[in-house]
Amino acid sequence: MKNKPAAAKDGKKRVIAPTVWPLYIWTVLFVALPLVYVIVLSFLKKDDVWGVTNEFTLNNYLSLLDPVYLKVFGQSFLVAISTTALTLLIGYPFAYFTAKFSPAVRSFIILLLMAPFWVNSLLRLNGWIILLKANGPVNELLLGLGLIDEPLKLLYNNGAMMLGMVYALLPFMITSIYNSVEKLDWSVIEAARDLGASPAKAFLTVTVPLTVPGIGAQLAHGRDAVDRDAAVYVCVHRHLQEGNRGKDPGWHQMMKKNTWRSKLFVALVLLLNYLPIFIVVLYSFNASKYGNWAGFSLQWYEKLMGNAQILRSLKNSLFLAFSSCALSILIGTAGAVGMARSHFRTQNLLENVSMIPMMLPEIILGMAYLAFFSICKVSFGMVTLIIAHVTFCIPYIFINVQ
Repeated sequence: MKNKPAAAKDGKKRVIAPTVWPLYIWTVLFVALPLVYVIVLSFLKKDDVWGVTNEFTLNNYLSLLDPVYLKVFGQSFLVAISTTALTLLIGYPFAYFTAKFSPAVRSFIILLLMAPFWVNSLLRLNGWIILLKANGPVNELLLGLGLIDEPLKLLYNNGAMMLGMVYALLPFMITSIYNSVEKLDWSVIEAARDLGASPAKAFLTVTVPLTVPGIGAQLAHGRDAVDRDAAVYVCVHRHLQEGNRGKDPGWHQMMKKNTWRSKLFVALVLLLNYLPIFIVVLYSFNASKYGNWAGFSLQWYEKLMGNAQILRSLKNSLFLAFSSCALSILIGTAGAVGMARSHFRTQNLLENVSMIPMMLPEIILGMAYLAFFSICKVSFGMVTLIIAHVTFCIPYIFINVQ
């Protein structure tokens, strides 16, 4: 007699789609194991010469209580809060306005938003360095307009650091919120307005609660329906009490249309997104290598084409890029499709662990790989580079396909 398929507590059969296994295996091998190994190392005593001993210790964690580290943690926390607030302040209206465009325009705007990610982050941030340095375009413009008498110190301070972090993280905030706003049921907002809510009140009591999952992507995972019901209840309850006031019969026809101000805001954010890239391209034709514009020249491209080492590096970079993209698309897409067709006990755990590379600083994951590959006697080279890049890219593929 054949055994019946195992069933979960909710009565559903436990099924694992075959396409989930590549994601499952990759996550265990290249996310879970390296991070667990680093955690174990953190409890071992440092050797006098190199590496660690097998002696257990808590001194590594107790040293975190040192005032120097505590000060760094405090500053890092303030930077994190400030960066989150600024990206939310800019990203929410951008995502909200973008969702009001036609489907074709929305897709084009999101493509424009994400396209700079095809350019290395160091190159993009270098564009801001060129813009903000003492003899850069910003200071030259201010001096030319007579607004300042001497160049401002715009680099190597908290303001420049915040600018760089907001610039790097803004697209992630926008895409996360956009996914929630795009799925917004506008009839719920229409109900709020029909019940007498002002545009601002309908936005605060309906739109914002319904898009909270986009703001706290993983923290609000699986709570969309709860937030939706709560928002509708609050809206109807409040506005039935307050009565029908100042209803505009034609408001709903204009609700999903953008004003010229919202269109200008979207255009300005996209412009700032591309500004440092444009500056880097422009200054690549600069005759001077010290930053100040000294005239048009092709000398740097001529040296590039004549440098065999750089051309070999370019070839390796292209191979790394195409290989990583192909493998991450294959694993991420197959995993997302398979997870939608699967139901098993560790499904949520697998999904959450596979998202860790997106939440960890790259340097932490890089250190984990350095230690893990060393203990596994794996030679560092193209293979390990591909593994690291694929691990970092899979979460983004998974989320978009899902």
